[in-house]
Amino acid sequence: MALRRRLLSAGDAAAVAAMDRKAAALDSTEDEDAAKEAAQDAKDTPWSFRAVFGVDVADLSSWRRFVALLYRPTDPASLAVARILFGFLMAVDTLEERGLGEADLRWAKPMQCYFPLFDFLTPLPLPWMCMLYLAIWTGAVGMMLGLRFRLSCLLFAAPYWYILLLDKSRWNNHSYLFGIVALLFSRSSAHHYWSVDAWRHGWRDRPVPLWNYTALRVQFFLLYFLAGVKKFDPDWIGGFPMRHLNSHWVFDPFKLVLSPEQVDFWIVHIVGFTLDLTIGFWMWLDATRPVAFIFCAMFHLMNSRLFMIGMFPYVCLATMPLFCHNDWPRRLRAGWRHWWRHQDADDKAKTEAEAPPPQPWPWQQPALHKDAVVDAGCLLLPEVPAGKKQDRGSRAPAPPLRWYHHLTAALLLSHTGMQLFLPYSHFITKGYNTWTNGLYGYSWDMMVHSWDTILVVVKVVEKDTGREHFLDPDAWVFSDRWARHADMAKQYATCVERNLQAELRRHSGALVAGPSKGPSKGPSPTGLRSDKLAVHVDVWCSLNGRFQQRIFDPRVDLLAAPWSPFMRVPWVMPLLTELSPMRRRIRELEAQVQSRSNYSDALFVADFPGLHLENYISDQLEDVTLTVLEGRVVLELNPAVTGAPAAPHVRRANVTLEAGGSAAVPSAAFHRVHTVSDTPACYMYAYTNLKRMREVRAPPPAPPADRKSMLGRLRARVKNAKRAVTLVSSALLNILYSVPMVQTVRLG
Repeated sequence: MALRRRLLSAGDAAAVAAMDRKAAALDSTEDEDAAKEAAQDAKDTPWSFRAVFGVDVADLSSWRRFVALLYRPTDPASLAVARILFGFLMAVDTLEERGLGEADLRWAKPMQCYFPLFDFLTPLPLPWMCMLYLAIWTGAVGMMLGLRFRLSCLLFAAPYWYILLLDKSRWNNHSYLFGIVALLFSRSSAHHYWSVDAWRHGWRDRPVPLWNYTALRVQFFLLYFLAGVKKFDPDWIGGFPMRHLNSHWVFDPFKLVLSPEQVDFWIVHIVGFTLDLTIGFWMWLDATRPVAFIFCAMFHLMNSRLFMIGMFPYVCLATMPLFCHNDWPRRLRAGWRHWWRHQDADDKAKTEAEAPPPQPWPWQQPALHKDAVVDAGCLLLPEVPAGKKQDRGSRAPAPPLRWYHHLTAALLLSHTGMQLFLPYSHFITKGYNTWTNGLYGYSWDMMVHSWDTILVVVKVVEKDTGREHFLDPDAWVFSDRWARHADMAKQYATCVERNLQAELRRHSGALVAGPSKGPSKGPSPTGLRSDKLAVHVDVWCSLNGRFQQRIFDPRVDLLAAPWSPFMRVPWVMPLLTELSPMRRRIRELEAQVQSRSNYSDALFVADFPGLHLENYISDQLEDVTLTVLEGRVVLELNPAVTGAPAAPHVRRANVTLEAGGSAAVPSAAFHRVHTVSDTPACYMYAYTNLKRMREVRAPPPAPPADRKSMLGRLRARVKNAKRAVTLVSSALLNILYSVPMVQTVRLG
C-alpha cells in the first residue's frame, strides 16, 4: 500500500506538472493576444485607418466582407437631416433655377430654339410642362417630409432629368449634381427617421445600411476633389479666369492687408484651388473636421454672394454634416434637452435615480434587435461568444448574402468609377469639345473658364441668289452660351433654317410642309425669297483673358457642316495658345490706356491669316486707334458693306500696318482688318467711351432694388412663387376646361 501511494503520488505530481506547463503556455498565449490587442489599440490614433474611415482593414479583405460592411446597420439620424434639407432646397430650386416661375417664357414660344442632348427630345405643350414642374415640386416636398419616399424621389427625378436634358444651354455642374443626389436618395432608406413614413408605419429607431451614407459622402467628396484637380489648369494657377472679383464687398476684410491684385490671385485662385482639392479629406477626419467646416462654410457663403448659382451653395452647406458621426442630431438634441431642463441638484439626482438605464440602439447591439435590423434591410453580423473578444485581424464568416446585396455593391462601385471617368471622357465625345473639353455639366471644371464674348454675327445666305441677310443672334434663344459650343451652334443653325422656312411658307401660303420647288413670288417679312439657305456664324470671344478671336470658321455653312459626337469638329478654329504668354502684356497695355482718363479703354484682337474682321465703330466712341502688336494687317477704311451705305465723311483707303504700327479709325463707319501675315496677327483698339462719360456726368438715377441683397432676393422669390402658383393654376384650368393660359411676354 505504501508503494502504491508513492506511485500515485508520483503520477499525480507528473500530471500536476503537465497541467502547470499547459497553464503557463495558455497564460503566455493570452499575454501575447493581450499585447497584440494593446498594440492594435495603440494604432487607433486620430490618423489611423479605423479612425478615418470608421471600419477595419479586415472589413475590406474580401468581397463578401466588403458587401457585408455596406449593409452594416447604422444610425439614420444624420441621413434624415440631409433628406429634409435637400428636399426643401429642391422645392425652392424648382421655382427658381429650374424655371417654374417663368415656364411660360421658356416653353411657350413655338419658334424658340432648344438644345437637347438627344435630338428626339422635344418640349411638351406649355400646360403639360407646367404639370411636369408641379410633379418635380411635389416630389421635392415629398422627399422633405418623407412621405411615400421612394415614389416622391421618382416623381422628382424623372421629370427633372427630362427637363435638364431638354436644353444643354442651361446646364451647370450643380444641376447635374442635384439629379445625381436625387437618384442616390431614391435607393436609400433616408425615410426611416423623422419622416411621415416612419410615423405611419410605426418605425422607431429603424437603422439604415451603411452604404446609404457611403454613396452620398463619396459623391460630395468627389465634387470637391475633382473641382480641385480641374483647377490644376495653368490658367487657374496663373490667376486669369476670375479677375476683378476683388471689387465685391465679401473681400473687403482681405483688402485690409492685401492689394486687389493679390486678393484675386491668392484668395480667389490659390486658396480656392487648395480648398477644393483638400477640403474633402479634412472633413473626413475627426481631428480636422471643425476647422474644415469653418472654412468650407465661409467658402459656400461667399459663393452665394458672388455668383448667381441658385441653391448650390446651400445644398453643399446642408450636406456637410454627412461627414460627421451619424448620431450627431441625437447628441445635439440630448445636449439641448439637458440645457433646457436644467434643475437643481436634488431634483436632478432624484430624476437620474428613477430613470431606467438607457437601452442600446439597434445599430449599437444588433443582436438585441434582430427583427428591426432585418426589416430595415441591413445584415446581422455574426455574434462573438460571450467572454471572448474578437481579434480585429480575424476573418469571421460574413452573414449570408443575397444577389441584391452583391448588385448594390457593384452598382455603388460602378457609380464611383463613372464619376471618376466622366470628367476625363472627352477623348471619346470629341464632338462636344470646342476650346474647352466637353459640356459645362459633368466635368466639375467650375469657374475654371471665363468667357467674354464681344461679337456674334449670324449670316443667312440664299443659295439661289447669293443675297445675304443678317439675323439678330438673340433671336429665338435665351442666352449666348450656344455660341461657345460647336454642337449647339450646329443645332442653332438648324433651328434658324426651320424657323425661316416656316415664315416663308406662311407668307407664300403653301399648304405642304416640304420645301418649295422654286423662289416665291415676293419677299417674306424676313426679306427672304428662297428656302434654300446657308447659315454662317462668326463668334468673337476671349477665354481667360486672352485675345478676342473667332471660334468658328465663318466660311463654313453650318447646315452642311459635318458633326458627330465622336469626331473632332473640323470647323472649330483653334485657340491661339501660342499668344497666351502675351496676357501679361495685355494687362500692362490695358492699364496704360485706362490711365489716360476714366473713360478710356482697350480691346485686344487676334485673327488668322487669310481672314478679316469687319467692324463698325459707333459714334459713341472717339479717338479710336488701331495698333498692331504682332504680324501684319491691312486696314480697309469705309469698305462696301452689303445693306449698309458708305460713310460720306470717310475716304476709302487701305493702310498696311506692321508690328508696332498704328492708325486712326473713324467713328460712325465700317472698316475691315485683313490679316496678311503668314502667322496670326494681334492688334489693339484704344478708344474713349463718350457714352460712359455722359453716364458719369449725368445725375444718377434712383437705385433699383438690389437683387443680390438678402431682402431683394427674398422679395424676388416671393414674387416668383406667386407667378408659379398662377401658372400651375392656369395650366390646370387649360387641361381640364380648355381655358386659355395667362402668359407673360418678354419685351425687348
